[in-house]
Amino acid sequence: MDCPDIKSNSAYVTKSVGRKEDRGGVSKVQSRAKNEAATFCNWAGNQRANSAQIFHPKTVNDLVDIVHKAKAESMKIRCMATGHTWSSSSVVNDDGFLVVVKNMDKIFKPVNVEDDVWHVEIETGVSVKNLDDYLREHNPPLAMACNVRVECIRYGGILSMGSHGAATYTRSLTDLVATVKIIDASGTMNTFSKESGPVEFSAAALNLGLFGIIYTYTLRVEPMFKLQMRDTFPPLHYYFGSPQIGGPRVKAMVLGNNQTQLFYWPLHTSDRTIKHERVWVKEWHRTDLTVTKSHRRVKFQRLIETIKTATYNTLVKVMAKFPQLTPMI
Repeated sequence: MDCPDIKSNSAYVTKSVGRKEDRGGVSKVQSRAKNEAATFCNWAGNQRANSAQIFHPKTVNDLVDIVHKAKAESMKIRCMATGHTWSSSSVVNDDGFLVVVKNMDKIFKPVNVEDDVWHVEIETGVSVKNLDDYLREHNPPLAMACNVRVECIRYGGILSMGSHGAATYTRSLTDLVATVKIIDASGTMNTFSKESGPVEFSAAALNLGLFGIIYTYTLRVEPMFKLQMRDTFPPLHYYFGSPQIGGPRVKAMVLGNNQTQLFYWPLHTSDRTIKHERVWVKEWHRTDLTVTKSHRRVKFQRLIETIKTATYNTLVKVMAKFPQLTPMI
């Protein structure tokens, strides 16, 4: 997975937000000269920005200082973690600050709410891999009801944008949010939950970054369970040949799985028709069967998937630059 390119001729942006005490004892965020450039490029290379300044906070106090500094200088604020997005949600130019939250990666101790329901609070810079590893080592081992396979991306972006999930009964990972803490434009921490206000919480959980800087999310997790995975490549017309026949087949498949994904590339050539096209179906469902893959094999498979993802990223960039090559790729 390619990570975004962040450059600056200021050494400041490669470090955490600096803090120093003035004579009055008030902490301040270090500033930089106006002529120093700070550039950002997302993973796909389709979004770029020249921000007034880029920050790498490590603590909640750093976030509050950044908000106060932005307010004092009439600057906008945008946040990013891995930059794994096609959208311009993290783009801000010389009229604003870019806050990179990758160093905000603390995982708090899980709390058993009731029976098999657990809550775990995480800062927004926690990656998918780090949380998964942490929950596996917990006693008892825990897991999320659904997740995303790309391990390097971080939950701040996933949850605030309502991304990923692919589960039958969980529409996105944001559905697993129990509480969210957000620092508003005044530097005040606000906590949203269903108990304190269901309407406000619904908006805050999937806030698109509009409520302020998100500090933490609290997620519902559960004891670890087994999943049986299956990849098949049926003919496209088996599921999509006609609504009368294919429709019930798709419905039965989806409702029979915890998670289902379908991939199709509609690039017909002169010697291929819909009868020859195939769809890639990925299915996951819970099972009590004995685990058939060793931990070592799973780690090796993850390595292969990482290599495939890196190859895919490269091909995406090639297709973006030379779209005429897409059918061949």
